Amino acid sequence: MKRLFYFLLGFCLMALLLPVLSFADSVVRIQWDACTGDVVGYRAYQTDVSGTYVYGPDSCVGAVSHPIVTVDIPNVVDGTHFWVVTSFDAEGNESGPSNEVTVNIDTVAPDAPTSLNITRWHIMIQ
Repeated sequence: MKRLFYFLLGFCLMALLLPVLSFADSVVRIQWDACTGDVVGYRAYQTDVSGTYVYGPDSCVGAVSHPIVTVDIPNVVDGTHFWVVTSFDAEGNESGPSNEVTVNIDTVAPDAPTSLNITRWHIMIQ
């Protein structure tokens, strides 16, 4: 069964309101409210160090055309990751980033218990 976790992102300068992050298996889905104005698309950026993003079309991990407001990012490995979303117009002008969202993905099960033994037993005779 896939587990989904939703996190509120905040908003960016271009009215990028209420972005949501969810993940299942190793795919991360980022979702937000559509911006107004001359927006033609959105870009999602990921980093493993908070606040250290490189912006631009060649650096994003996902991009969609407006009015689509979700990006699926496949093959996200275990660890702590950070994401932001920006909007851009037809001339290539890009908004500032939304608030950053962070998630720790851990798909590795803990070790199994060891040294199992019986310390007490009881027989009931009737």
